Amino acid sequence: MNKGEGKSVLDAALVATRPRLQAVLVAALVGVVTGAAAIAFREAFSGLQLLLFGVPLDDAEAVTLRVHPGLLLASPAVGGLVTGLICYWLLPERRPQGVADAMESAALRGGLLDLRTGLAAAAASIVSLGTGASVGREGPMIHLGATVGSWLTRTLGLSATFSRRMLACGAAAGVAASFNAPIAGVIFAVEVVVGRYTLHTFAPIVVASVAATVLSRLAYGEDVAFMVPEVAIHSYLELPAFILVGLLGALVTIALIRSISVVSRGFERLPLPNWLHPAIAGLGVGVIALAAPQVLGVGYGTTDDALAGELPFLLLATILIAKIAATGLSLGGGLAGGIFSPSLMLGALTGSLAGSIAAWLYPDTASPHAVYTLIGMGAVAGAALGSPLSTTIIVLELTGNYPVTLAVLLATVLSSLIVNDIWGHSFFSWQLSRRGIDLRMRRVDALLRGRSTKELNTRPVSCIPAGTLWRDIRMELKATGATDIVVVDGQGGLLGRIEPSRRHDDLDPVESLMDSNVAMVVAKSTLAAVLDQMHTHPGAAVYVVEDLKKRRPISVIDTDDIMQSYQRVLDRVYAEEHGEPTSR
Repeated sequence: MNKGEGKSVLDAALVATRPRLQAVLVAALVGVVTGAAAIAFREAFSGLQLLLFGVPLDDAEAVTLRVHPGLLLASPAVGGLVTGLICYWLLPERRPQGVADAMESAALRGGLLDLRTGLAAAAASIVSLGTGASVGREGPMIHLGATVGSWLTRTLGLSATFSRRMLACGAAAGVAASFNAPIAGVIFAVEVVVGRYTLHTFAPIVVASVAATVLSRLAYGEDVAFMVPEVAIHSYLELPAFILVGLLGALVTIALIRSISVVSRGFERLPLPNWLHPAIAGLGVGVIALAAPQVLGVGYGTTDDALAGELPFLLLATILIAKIAATGLSLGGGLAGGIFSPSLMLGALTGSLAGSIAAWLYPDTASPHAVYTLIGMGAVAGAALGSPLSTTIIVLELTGNYPVTLAVLLATVLSSLIVNDIWGHSFFSWQLSRRGIDLRMRRVDALLRGRSTKELNTRPVSCIPAGTLWRDIRMELKATGATDIVVVDGQGGLLGRIEPSRRHDDLDPVESLMDSNVAMVVAKSTLAAVLDQMHTHPGAAVYVVEDLKKRRPISVIDTDDIMQSYQRVLDRVYAEEHGEPTSR
């Protein structure tokens, strides 16, 4: 290789490297901004709790002794009212935003999230958390981080290629800042938000997660989210018991998501405006809190108590049932927040119950109480979030104990499999399914099915008025080579389709030659509707009409058009995943 050739190769390498280096630098900025936003979010709802109650809601004993019962009853209801009004006035579809919205954006909307919406969603979550709703802080922080990543991409004038990656970077930073667990942030973003691993995405996510963790540790120290005692598994002969914890975790997870679903459907039937639903749900949470104040807020204090083995058996069972009910009311009733913290708390209570039973049955050989608690945390949270790997990594970062992590992984995978087989969804996929979105399909398929008919290569239609004789149009159709011929009535409404390649008599009126069983979709339909019509009418083209009442044809779509659209989507996904320029 001569000198000139060597320089050309070097220049090409630098050009190829530049976007990747740019992505890493922007990811670091996303991590820092998200870390700062997460700290501000955490301080905001914690400050609101102290302002209203005088004590942090995580301290159940202080809440019981120092907070007036009337305040416990009223605060979640008033917070619910404010949350409902924020959602009604400021949020799309007049509902809270969260992790599911970040997942949808990453898969189908090019990683775009609106800053105004993200800030309004964070404000709604601050109000809900600050007034005592049984919700988590991590989901809002993940959504806020994803919003930061998306906003910075647009603010810096970067290409659409960066959008999904920076959204994932923000999500990872949100998890990392919440738990002081950078590896968990990385795995969660890849496992849940992005849904697939690529090197071009992984490297920036790592940088963002580390940057957010550094900022969080500067603010709150090196301690992780929970107070985890030194633990070790006494014997691997306990594996059957750990498997049983996984089974119990699956049942608790199903009960949790089922309660949210039942409450949500119940509120939909109420003859009341949607903005009132969170207030009613908050009142229900307040009633539960009168008997079990541990249900209020994120529940980290109760989780720590369960890890320490400080809660008696009957109280564990009582709080478990109360927390499922309170979380079902909160998330099903439209209060803003996540499911991460509640699922960790429920898992801790489940594992602690199992640990109490194990200690009673085998007092000399059973592993420490905290081992079972950690396994329960993984089993419930992993199944609820649909993230068994990242949940296990969180436990590893919390404990630094590899043997315990193996047991957590076993129980978490088992629980996730059972929940998927029985319920069919994690919490986030259930939320998306209610909107008609299924991200379990490959991203290419999901993107394709979500495309509007306006984005396809549609072709015009030759319209023949009813009453026309075949001889009057035969030569013209032969000259033009038209293939998509429809018969329309006097108002231009589609009556049927004619196959021009078939032999017809010259004196036949066109309406006697047509097939009236035609596939139709309205202009605003997605490709999913087109594909459904093709399934119902095998081998037929699909006609796009203005509306199904007037049936005026606009264009026609066939399988060739769909294949061309598929190729464009495939090229777009490939470009995004390999760091190549692409259009939105």
